[in-house]
Amino acid sequence: MKKIKCYTMTLFGSTLTDPDINNILETLKIELEENLDDSEDFESIDFAFGIKYLSQNEIDNLPEFDGF
Repeated sequence: MKKIKCYTMTLFGSTLTDPDINNILETLKIELEENLDDSEDFESIDFAFGIKYLSQNEIDNLPEFDGF
């Protein structure tokens, strides 16, 4: 079974997995520009990035990502 390279981004315990790195980067951009509350005093924000190889069936069965 062919495995597809997927990218992961984890923040606040939630993980986004996507085979298209542009979706990961766009989500990162939105999180940094729009979704992080300016009133919070964040000295640092810990994102974790990774790569995993999944079959198309595994990708299709990933739970729906509901945000960070």
